[in-house]
Amino acid sequence: MDLGLNGEQLAWMVIGVVVGAVIIVAIFAEYLMVRTKTHAKTDQVMAREESRREIAAYVAEGSMSPEDAEKILAADMPVWERGFKKKA
Repeated sequence: MDLGLNGEQLAWMVIGVVVGAVIIVAIFAEYLMVRTKTHAKTDQVMAREESRREIAAYVAEGSMSPEDAEKILAADMPVWERGFKKKA
């Protein structure tokens, strides 16, 4: 089967196909990394929310004081959600 390509043209065609394949693999790898990070963050948020519900249940049944629950919830909360508090 003769495509009418000389050696140099064939070499450039192979290089183009290889570069295209590398780009496609890189895009797919980036997609997988973003998907994995998103899944991990979703799991983390769901676990935190489940813990908050459990703590609320302990407070509701009276086995934990609201002050203790507030301390536990504040310990897990990022600084930007807590607000800036100056130390006295």
